[in-house]
Amino acid sequence: MYVVWFGQQSSGQSERRVGLMNCCCYRVPVHREMHRYTIRCAGIAFFPATGITKVIESRVFTVYELSQQVLRTDAAGMPLEWINYQDAVRFYHAGRVAYFLGAPVYRLRGGINSRTGMRSEIEVNAIVATHGTNKTLTQRYIPPLSNRTLFKRDGRVCLYCGQHFMTSMLSRDHVTPLSQGGADSWKNVVTACKRCNNHKAGRTPEQAGMALLAIPFQPTHAEYIYLKGKRVLADQMDFLRSHFPRKSPLRHREDGMQDAATTKDHPDLLQ
Repeated sequence: MYVVWFGQQSSGQSERRVGLMNCCCYRVPVHREMHRYTIRCAGIAFFPATGITKVIESRVFTVYELSQQVLRTDAAGMPLEWINYQDAVRFYHAGRVAYFLGAPVYRLRGGINSRTGMRSEIEVNAIVATHGTNKTLTQRYIPPLSNRTLFKRDGRVCLYCGQHFMTSMLSRDHVTPLSQGGADSWKNVVTACKRCNNHKAGRTPEQAGMALLAIPFQPTHAEYIYLKGKRVLADQMDFLRSHFPRKSPLRHREDGMQDAATTKDHPDLLQ
């Protein structure tokens, strides 16, 4: 067997064992981004039986931690929810997976069958479609409102001063205050920094002389699923974006970020 180690092997520094494969022992440099590990160079393999050490061909692959969420959809392709790896394995084991999309996120291994000598293995992809449809998603569906999804809807930007803030510095502001009959709903709440919220107090933007930078909107179910995601992978984002309305502010914002990233990677496009 070989073990994949992440990090440098030195005294006082812990090593991270991520997976077990066949034959030899890899020790390779790695690039880490959040909860994802990307191996970008060749490793050194040691074969205990022969004592031979040799360089393995250069390989690039990604290993995600088990905290990475999987996007679940129905058989018609409608996004339903985010699930963890335990729920994903249950769907596979119960035969409820209709099809899957996107790159593999992780491969899980179980016990060895005493009769066949084979070890069970399930590969979970970024998007898993399960049999059946969700009849509760009608045009009258209203996603639950929370500060976390609200702040993400507005890009963590105060819609009064236009500055970007950390979550701890943001608050929920009612455009029409509750004291004046306003509702605690998606179309009447915006993200505001605590300073602007305190200055506006129990007044409307017109009464406070403060202009809104954007009109608050109620997200669709697909947009709400995106807002609830913790670490949305590229495959998952592309799938969710295809379900956004054409005039969705979230679609325009994500497209703008994607164009900016493309321009950064290819500066010749500006010429």
